[in-house]
Amino acid sequence: MTTDKKIFINEIKEGQVVDSVFLVSNKELRPRKTDGQYLRLILADKTGEIYCNMWDNFQKVFTTFQIDDYVRIKGSAKLYQQKLQLSLIELQKVDTSEVNIADFQKTSKRLPDDMWIELNEFISSIENKFLN
Repeated sequence: MTTDKKIFINEIKEGQVVDSVFLVSNKELRPRKTDGQYLRLILADKTGEIYCNMWDNFQKVFTTFQIDDYVRIKGSAKLYQQKLQLSLIELQKVDTSEVNIADFQKTSKRLPDDMWIELNEFISSIENKFLN
């Protein structure tokens, strides 16, 4: 896993190979329909969340990371029941110092100055002198 360009969740397309860093929102071992288990994750960034499954070799990495850790994954995007998910083949924990935190903080699509003007207009419209 070597890519440096962040791939955001809302950019992922079916069939795409994804090699990027995400935040772990949820982590659990689940039983397979046949024998054994698999690793189920929910990964996130500022654009959303995506379900991920790691079917093989997850035992080596399962204890190396926790919920709210950053992980670099490599996997392929597939549709399952009309929802996009990732099938992972590699996963490793990433130190926070190597992460651009802004890639994981949700922000408004509106400009701060526009929101400030709207707030001030709303406050000015209040007629009760005790609230103004």
